[in-house]
Amino acid sequence: MEQEIQSQLQQPIKPTPPPEKNQTKNVVAIVVLVAVVAMGVIGHFLWPKLQKSENTHPPSPTTLLPQPANSEIPLYTQNDFIPDVKNEIFIATTEENVLNILIFNPVTNKVIASKKISMDSYLGSAKTNTYSSNDSVQYNPKTKEIFFSTQGYDDFNGSCVNKDGTCVSHLYKISLDQTKPIILFKLDSPPTNWIVNSFDNSLLLSFLEGKNQSLKKISTQDGKIIFTKDNQINKNIELADFVLSKDGKYTYQTSKELVDGQWFYQILRLRKIDNSNGNVTEQEIFSGEDINYKTNLSPDNNYLAFYSGTRESAKLYIYEIPTKKLVNIPYQGSIGNYNLRWSGDSKKLLHLPKGSLSYYDLSSTKSVLIAGDPQQTTYVYAWAPSVNYFVYESQDSGLKIFDVQKNQVIDTQTKAKIEVKGVSWIDN
Repeated sequence: MEQEIQSQLQQPIKPTPPPEKNQTKNVVAIVVLVAVVAMGVIGHFLWPKLQKSENTHPPSPTTLLPQPANSEIPLYTQNDFIPDVKNEIFIATTEENVLNILIFNPVTNKVIASKKISMDSYLGSAKTNTYSSNDSVQYNPKTKEIFFSTQGYDDFNGSCVNKDGTCVSHLYKISLDQTKPIILFKLDSPPTNWIVNSFDNSLLLSFLEGKNQSLKKISTQDGKIIFTKDNQINKNIELADFVLSKDGKYTYQTSKELVDGQWFYQILRLRKIDNSNGNVTEQEIFSGEDINYKTNLSPDNNYLAFYSGTRESAKLYIYEIPTKKLVNIPYQGSIGNYNLRWSGDSKKLLHLPKGSLSYYDLSSTKSVLIAGDPQQTTYVYAWAPSVNYFVYESQDSGLKIFDVQKNQVIDTQTKAKIEVKGVSWIDN
């Protein structure tokens, strides 16, 4: 618009006709010229604001992601559930052959979404009831999709339990507005570990067989394999849970190697898996007796917490990865549970001495005892990114949320005697 005004102003000025014949025309021309200049000035100041407003307008929900080819109904509609990621928690539990999904907001003390999914087979193992396995139900908040794994056979007698008579394991996905889950991937055996990566909408799966760890990365959109990578490992090595890096580029996993000829003497290492190609690098963290498998990496990927020693005399350590500094964290009494949880800001480490619940504050280098109902818990599931809340198992086996700032308990209304298969705070 400014160029138009300048071109008009730069045009040669024609001779002015005699006033007695063109007085009226001159008045009109002057009015038009003033109006054009005024519009140019207004446009000069308002155009950047209009551009900014246009560029920051939220996209339509129907254009978030392409619809998978094997989807039964559209995944994205105008009425889709879009969670507030600040303080909401995803909870998956099972009761008989039903998978119960709950998304709960402790700020409003309300259920944001709930869903029941009928299952044809047994869910895979979850880290809450067995080691070296991630939760069998996981959630991608960006695509609003639920993923779960089944193992296809009975743990007790090994019989096949799939409706088609097979024993194969399945990876399913389902959105909150779908009624029937879709088989995303079929497996001969369930993965030892798997994790959802919401940064690139993929799944990383790990399979252990002898001295080989096979890594598979698959697309959550259509189940296609992105890469397969085999890594040799020592026969005396145990691998723990997957932990996604804060930028989604890497997946971390600790390994514990039993040294031949030295009873209970082990080496703890931190493995870093490149999510683009499956390449693995390792860093030795610690060597000592009876290193427990329930290690925990802080959300900022700078601290690794772990126990070493017997339950009655185990020492709690925090290893600072960038500086390679090892700190022994004092606590009172023996261990009630090896469960360790970091706060969302990576500044507090929650641990469970026998008969109590405490967290160590890295800033003040002091331990803080948590009183009230959570003190009687035997398991803490997750600490919120906002730092205000953590989820724990209450004495009646239900799941409750503790508000650290207000010293207040919030009931999620989950039933007693349920089996927990997945708990995670919804974060960006």
